[in-house]
Amino acid sequence: MREILYIVASAAVVVISIYILIKLGFIPFAGTVSKQDCINNIMLACDEYRSKGKVDAFNKISSGCADIVESGSLKECLRKDIKEELKRQYCSELCKEFGL
Repeated sequence: MREILYIVASAAVVVISIYILIKLGFIPFAGTVSKQDCINNIMLACDEYRSKGKVDAFNKISSGCADIVESGSLKECLRKDIKEELKRQYCSELCKEFGL
């Protein structure tokens, strides 16, 4: 009987730990994003931004990509707490940075 209690308690600790990690922004078991995946996502977002004029296209890019491709303008472009006008400026700089 005690063994079952230990198993249930261990499972609860694991589930709670995973929940806390997800709340903190870390998604366990998710594959890592490669530099090429990030560049492809940036190119797609820039194309969509140019064709539709919406900065929402950049919301699909993982925030981890900013560190992977080492781009300051991508970090700023992905920020959610800045005005639309500034976001457009940073996202335009990002597209220029990647030659798009």
